[in-house]
Amino acid sequence: MPSIPEALATAFQHHQAGELAEAEAIYRQILDADPTHADACHLLGVIAHTMGDNESAVALVSRAIAIDGTQPVYRNTLGNALLDLGRPGEAAASFDQALALHPGFAEVHNNMGLALAAQGRLEEAADAFRRALELKAEFPEAFNNLGNVLRELGDGDAAVAAFRQALDLAPDYMEACNNLGTILTTRGALAEAVATFEKALAIDAGVAMVHNNLGEALYRMGQLEAAITAFGKALDLDSEFGVARVNLEAAIRDRPDDKTLRKRIIDAHNRGLVAVDIDHRTLGHVGSPVGGEFYSTRAFILVGLIIGASYRFLEGTIASAITAVVLLLYWFIGRRFTHRAMRNYALRRIFNDLDLWNKQWNFGGVTLRLEAAGLKFQGPGDSWRAFAGKLADYEAKIAAEAAAETSTGTSSAVSTDPSLSQ
Repeated sequence: MPSIPEALATAFQHHQAGELAEAEAIYRQILDADPTHADACHLLGVIAHTMGDNESAVALVSRAIAIDGTQPVYRNTLGNALLDLGRPGEAAASFDQALALHPGFAEVHNNMGLALAAQGRLEEAADAFRRALELKAEFPEAFNNLGNVLRELGDGDAAVAAFRQALDLAPDYMEACNNLGTILTTRGALAEAVATFEKALAIDAGVAMVHNNLGEALYRMGQLEAAITAFGKALDLDSEFGVARVNLEAAIRDRPDDKTLRKRIIDAHNRGLVAVDIDHRTLGHVGSPVGGEFYSTRAFILVGLIIGASYRFLEGTIASAITAVVLLLYWFIGRRFTHRAMRNYALRRIFNDLDLWNKQWNFGGVTLRLEAAGLKFQGPGDSWRAFAGKLADYEAKIAAEAAAETSTGTSSAVSTDPSLSQ
């Protein structure tokens, strides 16, 4: 049978590997052999805290402290469990005791900041986070926590800087990404906020809050279809997420109806900005008279070719030969004009009939292209409503650039006084 130190080392290896059940079993065996083993008792408390059983964690770690009150890490673990139980005042007292034993314990200063922030003592919390960073410069969690407190204190610039420092140290720090995106949204830097939330979701796509926050940024940008999708994903992950549900209902309520969106595309097409391509082969499959007319025309040509060829070879008349040649010329040359006429007619039909437009799109018979922005959308895999949103973004961007050029062109003076520099 291994000695207690050997058993503790084995249990700790399981613990570090995330094999908590195996570690817990060995810690309990150690306590059965030696009920006064403080480390085994403390580490059982750590597992309980990790599993969310904070009442048991408090009991176990308090027992460890009663056995050996000289270990600051025990009091830090106790403070964390108390904090998660919503008892920040008691947590702060435990952190104080840990710092009395080890004043340079950076992690405890960070946790003290969390306890102080939970009590609304934001200035003191900021000081605690700064002290943690003085002791441990590469501490992304402390930068993130400092950013949250600075945001609450109204110092947006410093908060953004803190979140960026957290991400410089830990690029895959999802919480810092989300927090940075949130403050960028409130400050109106919406494009960067969206990119930041998308980065957070690339790290962990299973967080409903981040999908909701992405939706809020998209909503503010006027990208309602994309916002609706984001809010929907948040609710897929958490059906009880009330804020996301309210946001989804607001986005749906504010979304332009399909007629408005379709008109935006048609207007852009009429201005030559958007190309709308029709696949004639699909027209007959959506209950459109256009399709029947097209196929009838093609059938007529084919029949004419057969008849003309038959007369030519069976009777040998000059008229039959001429008929065959004319029909062949029409097949290879004239039908292009027929196709163009049919395309234009089809466009008029779907432009004036929303149901036919949707049927044709869903059958894959319509392609939308915005060459200036490198966009090509085709049903049914793409959404023509999303294309309308991209079109609106592009037109807004062009308008903003034109306004900026106009503003630059009309500026008559540039300050060279350094006191006026921003």
